Parts: sequence; C-alpha cells; structure tokens
Amino acid sequence: MKNAIKKLGSSFFYALSGIMQALRKQQNLRIDFFVGGLVLFLTFFLPLSTFEILWVVFSVFLVIVFEMLNSLIESLLDLFYPFFHEEVKKAKDLSAGIVLVTAVFAVSVGLVIFGKHLFQLPDLIGLFAFFLFLVTLLLLIGKGMTHGKNSRTRL
Repeated sequence: MKNAIKKLGSSFFYALSGIMQALRKQQNLRIDFFVGGLVLFLTFFLPLSTFEILWVVFSVFLVIVFEMLNSLIESLLDLFYPFFHEEVKKAKDLSAGIVLVTAVFAVSVGLVIFGKHLFQLPDLIGLFAFFLFLVTLLLLIGKGMTHGKNSRTRL
C-alpha cells in the first residue's frame, strides 16, 4: 500500500514537472493559462448558473489541453524530423489550427455567457462571432488555393 501511494505521488510529480516545463518553454501556453485564470477568476464575481460555469471551465481547459497537445506534437515532430519536411510542416500547421479553432470556440462561449451578464448582449452574439471566424477562415483558405499549390498566403 505504501509503495502504491509513493508511485502515485511520483506520477503526480512527473505530470506537474511536465506542465511546468511546458509553461517555461511555450509562450502561447503561458498566455492560455494567464487568460484562462483571469476568465475563471471573473466567474466568481458574476451570478452564473452551474451550467454556465461548467461551459466556461470546459472552454478554458479545452484550450489549455489542445495547446499542450500542440506543443507535444511539435516537440515529437522536431525530435524525429530535425530537418524541414513539407508533411511535418502540414502536421504542425494542422495542430496549430486545432488550437485556433478551440480558442475561437472558447471566445464564442465567453461572448455568450459574459456578454449576457456584463453587457446584456444577446446569446446569438457568440454564434455570430464563431460564424464570422468560419467565414473569414474559408475566405483565407480560398485565397490560398487561388495562389497556387506551393505558395503561401500573406496576411
């Protein structure tokens, strides 16, 4: 029993060590933790329902988890492919895109919940924000496709 508790303690130590290492090396993860912390702190001062609190917490942690997965994917790809490879670049771009979509989702949730409580905004404002993001993304993708297969779109 004592050995099992020691192993469990070691597992938590290694997990926390990994999080701290990621926070030291990844600026975007530090930003996500900071902004997420502010958002969670704000929930204490608003009359949010349990359902709203769950959505806020879920959104914050979803962004952090996907940012950590993005860092993991990039680190592994850098380890196994230290040289430039087009497929590695595509995988890294996709991984970063997943984080971006997740962050926009979290902002949309925030607009719905905090917009209602702080600014009396209608719930549809978050849906509109997400729709606007998707339209912009599709326009950028379309623009990139019209510039040829190997060219990069400049913003």
